[in-house]
This record gives sequence, C-alpha cells and structure tokens, in this order.
Amino acid sequence: MSLRRTTLAACVGGLAALGIVPFAAGAPARSWSSRAEEARTACAAGEVAKGTRLLAKLYATTKDPIWIFNQGRCFQKNGEPVQALARFREYLRKAKTAPKDSEAASGVSEAEGYVKELGAKIAAQNEKPAPSEAAPPAPVAAEPAASEPPVPSPPPATPTVASTSAPRPAEEQGQGLLVAGVGLEILGTAALVTGGVFSYLVHKTNRDANNLTGEGKVAQGADLRVKQADGKHFATMQWVFYGIGGAAAAAGITLHIIGTRKQSGGAKAELQPAVSPSAWGLSLSVRL
Repeated sequence: MSLRRTTLAACVGGLAALGIVPFAAGAPARSWSSRAEEARTACAAGEVAKGTRLLAKLYATTKDPIWIFNQGRCFQKNGEPVQALARFREYLRKAKTAPKDSEAASGVSEAEGYVKELGAKIAAQNEKPAPSEAAPPAPVAAEPAASEPPVPSPPPATPTVASTSAPRPAEEQGQGLLVAGVGLEILGTAALVTGGVFSYLVHKTNRDANNLTGEGKVAQGADLRVKQADGKHFATMQWVFYGIGGAAAAAGITLHIIGTRKQSGGAKAELQPAVSPSAWGLSLSVRL
C-alpha cells in the first residue's frame, strides 16, 4: 500500500536538523520521511493500530492534514470502511482551510471520491438483508402396509442407576461415640490417679500429725493446726477427684460400649444420677 507523500516531510526534516522545528521534549530527532516510511510499512503489514498511531503523531507535530488522509487510506486498505470514511471526512474538513495550491489540499478531489465510494459501500452493507434459513420440511409419517399388522414399539428401557454406597449415619455416630468414650476413659483414669495422690497425702499428713503428738512429744499449736488443715484439704480433694474420675470413667465406658455396638449392630445404655442426703453417684444400665 502506498501512502501519500508530502514535500513538507523532507523540508521539516531539514529544518529539524537545524533546530528550527521543535520536537517533543526528550524525543529523538529523526526525519519525517523515516516516520512516514515506518507508518507505511505498518499499514502494509496489517498493523493498522500502529500505522495510524504513527500518522497521528506526524499530524500532531506538523498540523498537516495530509497525514489524516493517509490514515484514511490505511483503514481503507485494511478493510475498515467506517473508520476510513471518518478520517477522509476529517481530512476534507481541515483541508478546506488550507491554500488550494498547497500539498495539504492536493488530495481533496481524491478524498471526495473515496467518501462517495465508502458511503455507498457502507449503505449497501447496512441494507443487505440477512439470509433467512429455510424451515426444514415436516417429517411424513409412513403408513404401515395393509397386509402387515403394525409392530408394537418396545417399551422404553429402564435407566440403570449406579448405586453408590453412602456412609451409614449409625456407623459414623458410633465412631464418634467411640472416640468420645476413649477420651472420657482417659480423663477418668487421670482423675482417679490424682485422687490416689491426694489419698497418699492424707495418710502422710495424718502420720506427720501423729508424730508431732506421739511418744510424749509436745506439739506446737501452729504446726499441728497446719497439718490438720492440710489433712482436711487433701481429704476433700481426694473425694472430689475420685468422684470426677469415677463419673468420667463410667461415662467413657458407656460411650465406648455404645459406639462399638452401633458400628456392629446397636446398643442402648442409660446413665442416671443417683443423689441422696449423704452421697451422690451415677446409675449405669447397658442393654446389648
């Protein structure tokens, strides 16, 4: 594709070398002919965006409408009539103010011809009706022969549904109860061991108190009171931990049994508190 050349390019290139024509700040000084050649190469290669962008920079610097004309040619040669028509009209609008004998006005008649050609082409495309799809012919049902009885159609096949084995809720619940039971058993065992430790401390404290008063010894009042207070405290703590350990162990064993049985068949258990004025406890009943 050949872009329209302008004598202004060579002149401006020479003036720029002399420092008369200003460039954008920081831009490298190169001739307009090299820029025009780069734009022409881009448009010929189908790089419309690059080519028109270079031409726009040339117009922005030189204010010569001929670069707008070349933008229209770039769009036209690459099959974009709407954008080409817009650029040719913009060129004609700006070229009207240029002198008639100038390079900018030399392409007016050519641009007017392109405007007519592109306008007619776009109008024809807009008026062209879309191809209508012919409706397919209706299927004709074949009639059975008179000598042959109609054959009944086979019954529809029953779709086969692949069975997937979903996890049974009872087994999942049994596994959860089993885990909880083991945890409570461990907790109960720890509490019972702690209660045993306090039982040892009770016996040791009582033995120390007896040593303070035994065999004719005169016990100091403060020491004896401390030992007696420690003994009462240790005695209370041993029964507290024995109660917690027993309850946790009983509950853990119950959940352990229920969880195990639920995974294999099922079991029922009841854990009821037993309270009296002097004691308390738990009543466990398991039915397998």
